[in-house]
Amino acid sequence: MRKSDTILTIPAPDDSPRWSRRGFLLTGASLAGAAIAAPGLLEAARNSGTERIRVAWIGSRASVRAPAPLLRETALGGAVSNSKVEIAAVCDADALRSADLQKRVELWSGRKVAAFTDHRRLLASKSVDAVVCAVPVDRRFEVSRDCINAGAHLYVTLPLARNARELKELVTLQEKHPRLKIQLDLELRSNREYEKAARLVREDRIVGDLLACECQRRDNISMCCDIANWFTGERPERARPVPGSPGAVILEYPCGMELRFADAPTRFVGSAGEITPATGNIVYRSASFKSARVEKLEGETLDPHRPLQSFFDTIIDDLSPFATIYHGRDATLTALLAGEAAREGREVTWKELEEKRDS
Repeated sequence: MRKSDTILTIPAPDDSPRWSRRGFLLTGASLAGAAIAAPGLLEAARNSGTERIRVAWIGSRASVRAPAPLLRETALGGAVSNSKVEIAAVCDADALRSADLQKRVELWSGRKVAAFTDHRRLLASKSVDAVVCAVPVDRRFEVSRDCINAGAHLYVTLPLARNARELKELVTLQEKHPRLKIQLDLELRSNREYEKAARLVREDRIVGDLLACECQRRDNISMCCDIANWFTGERPERARPVPGSPGAVILEYPCGMELRFADAPTRFVGSAGEITPATGNIVYRSASFKSARVEKLEGETLDPHRPLQSFFDTIIDDLSPFATIYHGRDATLTALLAGEAAREGREVTWKELEEKRDS
C-alpha cells in the first residue's frame, strides 16, 4: 500500500448507514418490500396450492419521494410484480408517509394494503408472514427484535444494531427460532463477480498472501467491513488510528492483511498481484502491474432484485440465506471496532468488543 493512498475518516457506526431517503430504494441494496411467510402460514399456503407471501414493509425511507416510474424499477416494484408476493401492509411512524406509500402500493398491485404508524400493532394483527425492516439504525434493533419475537421472517440492512449487546440479543433470538429466515441486505454477496473474486482470493490465492485491502467507503462502513471479512474468511484482530490522520483507522486481520477505507474502487493487494472486483468484471493486476481481465462474466451486472428474490426462494424452498445474521453481526462488530478506535484515538481489539458484549 503506498503512503500516498487516500485514507478516509470513518464515522461512528451509529451514523454509518446514511441512506438518503431516495438512495435507500434506488441502490442495488433495495430492502423495500422484502419479507416472507412464517413457517406455519407458509406450510398452509403450500398445502392449499398457493404460495403467496404476505409482506409488511416497516419504514418508508426513499419510497414516498421517488417518482413512480423510477420506483417501479426498484426491489419494491419487483416485489409488487412477483406472483409469489403480496405487499399486505406498510408502516411508518409518520402517518403522511405511511398513507402515501399505501396509496402507491395499492395503485400498483390493485389490492388493498393496510397502513400502520406503530410496528407493534402491525405485528400484533397477525396479518403478515414476514417483514422488511427499512427503518433508521436507531430503531433497527427494536423493530428487528419485535419481528423475530412475532415469528416473522426478516430482511434487514447493516449495521444490524448500535452496540455489541444488541447484536448478541438478536443472534440469541435467531438461535431460539432457527426456522425463521433472517437475511441481511448484503447485495455484493449475491453478485456473481464478487463471489468469483472472493473464491479467487481465498481458495485459488490468485494474488498470493493478502497484504492490504482498500475498500470503497460508499455510504455504509459496515458493508465495507463485510467485504473484507468475506474475502479473508476472518474477522479483524484490532483497529488502530493512523498517526497524523484524525479519524482514520487501519484494521489488522490474522492473515496479515490491513484494511483501509479509501475513495476508490475496492481492491485486494497480495504478494503476487492485486484484484479489483468491479461490478460486471474482475480485473487482475499482476505484480508487474500489467492489467488483465479474469474470466469476465458476460451479461452479469448488479441486479437490484436479486438479493430480494433469493430471499423469497430461501423461504419457499427452505434454504439457508446467503447473507446470515452471523455475517451481519461480524460486519457490524467490525464497524464498531473501527469506529471506537477512530473516536478514542487508540488501538482497540476484537477481544475488548467481546468483553463488552458479554458483560
